[in-house]
Amino acid sequence: MERVMLYLNRNIRYIKSNVFYKRGMRIEGTPSLDATDLKQGISTFKIKNFVIKNLHYDRTYSILSLIIIFFAMSFLGWIWEVGLHLFRYQEFVNRGILHGPWLPIYGSGSILILILLKKFRKKPFIEFLSAMLVCGVVEYGASYVLERMHNGCKMVGLQ
Repeated sequence: MERVMLYLNRNIRYIKSNVFYKRGMRIEGTPSLDATDLKQGISTFKIKNFVIKNLHYDRTYSILSLIIIFFAMSFLGWIWEVGLHLFRYQEFVNRGILHGPWLPIYGSGSILILILLKKFRKKPFIEFLSAMLVCGVVEYGASYVLERMHNGCKMVGLQ
């Protein structure tokens, strides 16, 4: 234990100012680090200045990235709707019209928001209201088309 105390006393300035970088986070040892903290087995680290760099709200997307976003959002939308139904009614029901874990209305809405509302990126409130409008139109249009394709409510047996 005396060796540890001597090491700490000699190197305490280095230990206090040591900065580690891990996965883009700056993790810094606290200035209150002393031998009593080590005796108690307390490891004290703080995440400081966590900054995501190179994230631009005004970016452009390639066709491949739009396709990936479409499928990712379709899958997440399916998880959302199935999860809500599973949580509320304790039964698994595929909420989509396709076979598999896809709800393309979520993917379509997200792609339309990315493409159509790019000019409103610097005005978040107007972008939010416009996104509500775009998603409402997409939802209403999809329900109208599905009702016409499947003769109203005959598909679910609610006649």
